[in-house]
Order: sequence, then C-alpha cells, then structure tokens
Amino acid sequence: MPLNGLETFWIQILVVLAPMYVANSSAMIFGNGKTLLDFGRKWVDGQPVFGKGKTWKGAFSGIALGSMAGLLLQWIFPGLTIPASSSYALLSFLLATGAGAGDVIASFFKRRNKLEPGEPVLFLDQLDFVIGGLIFG
Repeated sequence: MPLNGLETFWIQILVVLAPMYVANSSAMIFGNGKTLLDFGRKWVDGQPVFGKGKTWKGAFSGIALGSMAGLLLQWIFPGLTIPASSSYALLSFLLATGAGAGDVIASFFKRRNKLEPGEPVLFLDQLDFVIGGLIFG
C-alpha cells in the first residue's frame, strides 16, 4: 500500500531526526569511559571544560551508532532518504556528529555558569543536540 503525503512527510522528519536522537542517547548510554573529552582540564574560570559526563567513548559511540541508524533507515526506506540528501550516509554522519557537538557546547556553557552535570536548563537540554545536528547537517 503506497504512503500518502502526510505519512511520507512524517517519515522524512524521522529520517532527519533519528541519527541525532540515536547519537545523543548512545553517547549517554555508552559514555562511561575513563578518558574525559576535556582530559580533566579546567577552563580559566577553574571549572571543568566539559565535565565528567563527556567522554571519548561516548562521543565515538554516539557518532557511530547515529550513523548506523541512518544507514539502517536508508536500507529500510531507500526512496524516502533521497529527498533528505543524495548522500544520506554522509548526512547521517554529519547529523550524528553535530548532535554530539551541540551537546558538548551546551555542557561547556553550563560549566561556565557553574551548573552541575545533569542539572536541567529549560530548552538547552532538550534542543542542544538537535540544533547542533541541524547546523552540521
């Protein structure tokens, strides 16, 4: 049964959002590595650059699994990933990388304001990775 216009629209939204959401979740789930992204260094204000929740393992896991989510979507919905990009594999990688970058940048700003890791900031915690992913993508 062919998809109608509204169904196609929502699947295309999923095609763009999925690599970012998978990357963000994966970095958190698999990010319990020992090597911190900032190597434990402090910024000029004496606070950690990014904090203890940002690790190289999490960064690489997020990018890898977000990119793989994009490849899976391309395999399942080949015709629906083409409007997003003629090179959807590259787009997925950029979306996943941008999601991680957005999250790390938000963490940097949270540390500058002396907020603890995990301390909520309205909108920043919900949209940082989406904004980063869309900018990179």
